[in-house]
Amino acid sequence: LYQFSSYMEANWLTESVHVLLRLPWDLLSDYGEAAVANPVLTKALTSGAAYVAGDLMAQVFEGRRRVETLDLGRCGRNGAAGLLLHGPGLHYWIQFLEGPFTNFLGGPGVASEWWAV
Repeated sequence: LYQFSSYMEANWLTESVHVLLRLPWDLLSDYGEAAVANPVLTKALTSGAAYVAGDLMAQVFEGRRRVETLDLGRCGRNGAAGLLLHGPGLHYWIQFLEGPFTNFLGGPGVASEWWAV
């Protein structure tokens, strides 16, 4: 992601800003590559992380603003549900649905051009 050179020492501020501006696009590109290379694991990990983040936000909105009052067991259960059930389950559900709808829309060659991204 970031390589150090003597040029960057002189322009560290501009290079740092450049790296920070490029970072979201690099992470999104890496995520896309991971989703193609290993779709079930990528979707499972993404879903698990989203479930944990969502539960943490829900607990904060409930009034648990200190770390000592957070229900980490609940967080873990939600993360496990996203990791083990939602992520892989949704992947296989979409795979199941793509079969009939792809054929209905005109075959794999036609539908994949505009349907699947």
